[in-house]
Amino acid sequence: MSDVLNNFKVETPTKQLDAIFSLDCFKYNDMKGLFKDIYAYLTKFGLKMTEFDKMFANIPDFDKLMKELKDHEKRLNELDRRSLTTREEF
Repeated sequence: MSDVLNNFKVETPTKQLDAIFSLDCFKYNDMKGLFKDIYAYLTKFGLKMTEFDKMFANIPDFDKLMKELKDHEKRLNELDRRSLTTREEF
């Protein structure tokens, strides 16, 4: 085992050591442009979503409208009945 450790040699790259750790090696500039595009797209999408939220807020509640219509129908029927009874009285 000691022979293996004695023969074990660690080499460091002396040539192009700066190139290994450069930002271009990690495609930093490409990723920066991509993230900028993604951010711009998400910003536009977020603005559109707020516009949609405003539009959706203006949509009336149909359940509430249907309930009001039924209430008005009941009132109309009641008024018709009242008018019939008053006509009969005269």
